[in-house]
Amino acid sequence: MWKCPSCKELIQDGFDECWNCGTHADGTQNPSFSRDPDAPNAPDQSKDPIARPSVTIPVRNGIAYSLFADFALLIGQGCAMIGCVCAIIYGVLCMRADDLIGFILLAPLSFCLALANFVVFSRVRRL
Repeated sequence: MWKCPSCKELIQDGFDECWNCGTHADGTQNPSFSRDPDAPNAPDQSKDPIARPSVTIPVRNGIAYSLFADFALLIGQGCAMIGCVCAIIYGVLCMRADDLIGFILLAPLSFCLALANFVVFSRVRRL
């Protein structure tokens, strides 16, 4: 398909001139062209039908997008990782002291919660 340079009508490849205005693909007009009065009016295709709609990017301002927020999220990530390490150390100490509740329940639970915090801080920081 090609687009008429004059009226912007889409024309199939088998045709040499626009059915709507008689313009050739190279932009020259056929002087003997007369439009059939019974032919329907061409739809307005001045806008490119293939063009993508414009996307508005949200404005990112305020304290949530400031350097302070980035720093706070970085501190949160660090604290969450320290919590993971402390949970592992607590689990090892509970295992050595034969504290089954701390080893089986508390250490894995605190590790999972600290890891979940780390994941949340990491994902929010990328926004």
